[in-house]
Amino acid sequence: MMVRNLAMSDPSLNEEQRVLIQNTSDEQILEMVSSIRNQSRNEETEETTTSDSEIIDESATQKEDENWFTRAKDQWTEGKAQRESRRDERKKRRVERQSQDN
Repeated sequence: MMVRNLAMSDPSLNEEQRVLIQNTSDEQILEMVSSIRNQSRNEETEETTTSDSEIIDESATQKEDENWFTRAKDQWTEGKAQRESRRDERKKRRVERQSQDN
């Protein structure tokens, strides 16, 4: 079988592993290959899940940043309205004082 020949030519295998492969039936080799493929698919799924969670974390961070920006903008707008209100009140008091002085 071609898988067996490829496996036996792998330089990272030691002699004991090569003998084991040589004495393994085609059916057993196919089962091992199937098992390895399933593990590989599971690892890919885990990597995708991790990537998805990273994307979710990133979008959550962006939402937090947008929420912070919105809160800061709202506070600034509220502060601006309060400042303008106080300025108008001071202006009215000045006008009143000037009219009383005259």
